[in-house]
Amino acid sequence: MAVTYGLLIEWRQAYIPGRVASGWDLLTDAIGALGVPWALSTGALFSGRAVAVFIGAAAMAAGATWL
Repeated sequence: MAVTYGLLIEWRQAYIPGRVASGWDLLTDAIGALGVPWALSTGALFSGRAVAVFIGAAAMAAGATWL
């Protein structure tokens, strides 16, 4: 549901002047919506999964900003 919501937000942004729909933004939404529960499913806040999701999300955000 969260990924679908992100898709609807991006679709709506395409019709708002001054806003741009972005597949990159949708991908970062999906990483957060799917990656965080997966990362925390081990019960450990600082597990290898959590670090991997954090690094992936940080890299996507940096790419969206600088590219």
